[in-house]
Amino acid sequence: MKKPFPLSAPIPPSSHTLRYRYGIVLNALGAKSRPDLYPLARAQFQSVLRYLDSGAQLPHSSARVRSALAHTYHRQAASEELATQREHLLSTAYLLYKSALEGLLSQEEWHNLSITYFNLGQVCEWQGNLEEAIRWLEKAVELDLQHKLPDLKEDSDYLAALRQQVEPVQQNRGTTL
Repeated sequence: MKKPFPLSAPIPPSSHTLRYRYGIVLNALGAKSRPDLYPLARAQFQSVLRYLDSGAQLPHSSARVRSALAHTYHRQAASEELATQREHLLSTAYLLYKSALEGLLSQEEWHNLSITYFNLGQVCEWQGNLEEAIRWLEKAVELDLQHKLPDLKEDSDYLAALRQQVEPVQQNRGTTL
């Protein structure tokens, strides 16, 4: 007869790695018409963060997990109808993304740092702050170029679209119809 694990037994690192992956899956499912899964995804990431903050090590840094946690708020904001709730979600995502930057930079997680810059830019755009959005996208494109990252075209196209919103192409005013 098997004995159950005692409640005080430490959870093995592999369980926390699975929690991280489960959070990623739940976040993706939330974006595909299941926004009720975002809180469950957040709970997975928060559990992993507590584990990492205790001094434990996993393949994923706490900065990467924090960025993934931010993404749950960011993605949920896209489906939120109430303006006040949407703004709360975006503000929370912004703060969490920003809190991940230093760790991603110090650990040289260039691709995740670029993705986080992109996401910060998108959050700023959704909040109506196009100038700050452009600054974040410029950082993403710079990293993409410097480290030959796969998102260069997508990031460059988004940056160009944001710049066009701020500085629309001037039409030739001398031409009349």
